This record gives sequence, structure tokens and C-alpha cells, in this order.
Amino acid sequence: EKKIKMMNRLRELRKEKKLSLRELSTKFDITFMSLSRYERGEREPKGTLLLELSIFFDVSPNYLLGLSDERNPQKKEEPLLPQNEINDIQFALYGETKDMTADEIADIIDYVKFIKSKKKKENDSD
Repeated sequence: EKKIKMMNRLRELRKEKKLSLRELSTKFDITFMSLSRYERGEREPKGTLLLELSIFFDVSPNYLLGLSDERNPQKKEEPLLPQNEINDIQFALYGETKDMTADEIADIIDYVKFIKSKKKKENDSD
């Protein structure tokens, strides 16, 4: 079911932006076939591609992967991230965040939290 949600979400988001598979694959410098496989649920985008797609579509990585039904939980009226978390992200990315918005930085933090929770679940199941 997760794969079905993921492929439907990616396709829906792409169509909302009125982009063809070819246009989106060119935009992210990935092959048409790879993007097609993501949309069919045969593969999942990983790492930076997952984060880039999430930022581009303004959704959380969990939403894109079908793990959450909230498009972007950060859009709720939540307090801003603690400054120390923002500084940690900026330091880790060697200044690559200078042109990023607070929401984009929050997306990166969400992605890190997602990876940590995924690892924890994997470790708990061992």
C-alpha cells in the first residue's frame, strides 16, 4: 500500500505542477526511466533526490513516500526551530543553506528525523 501511495503522490504532484515525466526528469537530472519507476512504485527516491523532490513539491519526505497523509506538517503554526538546530544544519551543509528559507531548512531537519526514525525501527525489529 505504501508503494501505491508513493507512486500516486509523485504522479499527482507532478501533474499539479503541469510537468511531463520528461520535464521533471530533466529538471532533477535523472533518467526518464528512473522517474517512471518511482511513479510506478518499483523504486523509491533516496537521499538527496528525495529531499530535493520534497522541497520542489513543498511536501514532507514522509508524505512523498506515503508514510504520512499530511502534505507539509511544518506549514502548521508551529514555533520556529530552535536556533541551535538551524545552526547545526547550516554548519553540516557548509554554508549551502545561505539562500534557503526557514521552511526549507525545516524540511532538511524533517528528513534527518525521518532517517533516524527509520533506522530506529530497523534496529528495533532486529
